[in-house]
Amino acid sequence: MRLVIFKMSTTLKLLFLSTLTLTVKSNQCQNSRIIFDGPTNDPINCIKDEFCILKCTCSKSVNLEFFKTSSTPTKEFQYLKENIQTHPRPEKLFFENCSFSIIGREVFKRIHIQQPITEISFKNGNLSRIDSNSFVFDQTEKVKLSFEKTEIRNLKHLAFGDNVNHVLIQDSIVKDFSTDMFGGMNKEGLVEIPDSELNVESANENVKIQSMNFTNVRFKGRIVQTFLNVDLNTITFQKCNGIELNAPNAINILAKKVIFQDSELKLNSEDAIRATADEIIFEDCTFDQPQKKSLMGLTKINDASQLVMKNLFITDPAKGFFQTNFKKVSLDNITLDSCSRGCSLFEDLSCDGSDNRGFDSGLPCDDTKELLKNHTSCRDGKTSKMAKDLCIPSMDNAAMGVMIATSLVLVIVLVICAILFYKWFTHDRIKREQLKKWRFAYPQITQYK
Repeated sequence: MRLVIFKMSTTLKLLFLSTLTLTVKSNQCQNSRIIFDGPTNDPINCIKDEFCILKCTCSKSVNLEFFKTSSTPTKEFQYLKENIQTHPRPEKLFFENCSFSIIGREVFKRIHIQQPITEISFKNGNLSRIDSNSFVFDQTEKVKLSFEKTEIRNLKHLAFGDNVNHVLIQDSIVKDFSTDMFGGMNKEGLVEIPDSELNVESANENVKIQSMNFTNVRFKGRIVQTFLNVDLNTITFQKCNGIELNAPNAINILAKKVIFQDSELKLNSEDAIRATADEIIFEDCTFDQPQKKSLMGLTKINDASQLVMKNLFITDPAKGFFQTNFKKVSLDNITLDSCSRGCSLFEDLSCDGSDNRGFDSGLPCDDTKELLKNHTSCRDGKTSKMAKDLCIPSMDNAAMGVMIATSLVLVIVLVICAILFYKWFTHDRIKREQLKKWRFAYPQITQYK
């Protein structure tokens, strides 16, 4: 009994101490508001506010470096380090209205943060240069980086370390964009880019993360080489425009699912999109003058993999545009901008007869033709018609007149034949009735001598 009471007492003490620790920590984060006042000419000023947040604003361009040419950290670095290390230690860093001439390598690692940082946010700012290893941390906890209404320039390869598992770029402009900038971040990471403008540059590394989402993004620049090279689970392009691909493999993707939704694409090269996936979906998209075999870079993982093309509007597609390496293809509500090709469009779009590349592994030409016939319409002026109706022979006015005249002649002949038949039948009936009136009785035996 005493042993039980002792154990209960020990447990209660431990619970009390844990509660007290949490309370102190909570109060430390929520009830503290410390302003670090420096001289008015300081380029950066920070306030520690509730919820363990350090909020910083800037009056001048900030040079945030630990490794400077003089081998001494910059004044801005020293100031930020002091603010972070001074009690209470923040969990989140917010920078607003700040222009950074440089964020140097290992600046956050060199601060020797004792309280793990969970989020760093930049808003209404300008980042001129972000060095490699700028966002690496001496901690095991994961970090979210967010950039909002910010212009990002010269973001170096491997700027994000393995602790970074979430990058948000929202309502921002990114110069020299390529997926190389996400190299080094956590392989389970998420990249989200909504409402932004991306000026593309070439990518050299295959970046492995969990997912990447582009929403309402404007891609700028002439894309003549690979700018997106990723190995992930899911990638989505939603309400994007400016995707003008002028070279093979401009987009290189290995994924389970690839989705293009409500977006505009201009495929100016064969194999413009190199994507290998279980499922590739184009839905509510516009293709502007896609070139021949520009979908041939889409590759299945196995025969169960599926290519879905739904609610598409296509202007002036080249011959063989629908040629694909997928065996399982779903087409639904495909609209062409013109009916000028007539019935030959099915032959033109399903295959490029110059070679048979991909036919052994992909959908045969005849199957592609049938899909197009059943799911394709075209614009004839302001009206829309099913493309398969183009294969019904049409007649001009002269042919129509001949057909009508021939039909009338046939009708007249049939009427005359009916009248003659009726007269013959009537005459024959009368004749038979008269014969019935005259009956002759012949003797049963007639002898002739």
